[in-house]
Amino acid sequence: MEKYYLLFSYACFYGNEWLFDVSSYWGGNYWSSICKKFKQLIVPFFTWSIPLFIVYHNVDNIGDYLLYPNKGYWFLWALFFISVIYTLIDWLCKETKSNKEFVIGITALGLIGCQVALPNAKLFGYEYIAFYFIFYMMGYYANKYKDNLPNKSWILWTLFLVWAVMSCFWTPNGIPLFLRNVPFVPTKLIQMGYRILTPVIFIIWMYSAVPKLKVSDSWIWRRLIDFGQISLGLYTAHMVVKNLFAKILFDTMPMLPIWIHVLIEFIVLILFSVFVVRILLKSQITCKWLLGKW
Repeated sequence: MEKYYLLFSYACFYGNEWLFDVSSYWGGNYWSSICKKFKQLIVPFFTWSIPLFIVYHNVDNIGDYLLYPNKGYWFLWALFFISVIYTLIDWLCKETKSNKEFVIGITALGLIGCQVALPNAKLFGYEYIAFYFIFYMMGYYANKYKDNLPNKSWILWTLFLVWAVMSCFWTPNGIPLFLRNVPFVPTKLIQMGYRILTPVIFIIWMYSAVPKLKVSDSWIWRRLIDFGQISLGLYTAHMVVKNLFAKILFDTMPMLPIWIHVLIEFIVLILFSVFVVRILLKSQITCKWLLGKW
């Protein structure tokens, strides 16, 4: 279950983040946009790291944390630099009258190519910036070309089934047995391609299928909308206790089936995160420093 959490929750987080933040880029003041993103993402990256360090002692010093942000809130770190890259692309395309889709495509390929070639792509969180840039930009394209997304039921079912099969063989750092020893193609390239393609199919399906759902004014839909507005706080708050609670749960109830462990952990962490965020929203100081609402 952990691999699905790592893959699809963060891929969807980056894909949806562009849709929520689209208004940040069209004012023409690019430096202001970058500064705003710094306060929204890098400030919480450091402030939330304090309780994370107190609970887990995950780093030895601040330098180690900057060199390897994967030891903490790497998704905030990566999202900031992805936002900066997109802002620079937007500026460059407007200045040079270049085709934005072409520049974005070249940038994505360049980032992934460097990730494959670098001996240590974890340094400065580069692997997360390169990998999730694709999903961030999928939000851009899904919004711009929403009328071109597949809408036939048989296509949506096919996409879902293809994703379901591929996800069974997906791992963060490996490749399926049937793709090993492919001649003339580097293993690392196959691994990266499979690692990217699997969530890409899921996100295409998600962007195509979700609009077909009839959104009512029900309590559930209102809560989902609320969660979308406080997603940063939900992601950051749960990480403080996630591993600790999982260990306590397993130590106290080791005989429970794994799916029950996952279900209990999911429900408790959601309730805990919502409670914490609701408390933080009551103060302007915590809203700024912990939730990025400046």
